[in-house]
Amino acid sequence: MKFPSALAPVTGVTLALVPLIYLVVIAVLFLPGYSEQLRTVVVTAVLSGLLGAIYGYWLDSSAKEAKKESPDAPATVTTTTTTGLPTDVPKVPTPAAVAQAERVKEMMKRSNP
Repeated sequence: MKFPSALAPVTGVTLALVPLIYLVVIAVLFLPGYSEQLRTVVVTAVLSGLLGAIYGYWLDSSAKEAKKESPDAPATVTTTTTTGLPTDVPKVPTPAAVAQAERVKEMMKRSNP
């Protein structure tokens, strides 16, 4: 089912989790009782997360744009890896995949006479 972007499930999850990040950062940075080392770790984690998210967004956007512009790019199917992350897999087997399949078939023939 397609959701408008404002009603997408990810929007609700984001709205639920972002305040937790703000609360932790504000508590650690501004309330007494936390060491400077912990404050440094929190600031580093927040900055790393923000930079990683921005970098990932732009890298993904540019990769998708490159696929749209390339007329000879193979068609792909989005599947899920063992880690649960989506990945694009070519619909048409690559020559390397065909060669690998042939080698596996040959090995199977040899091992099962």
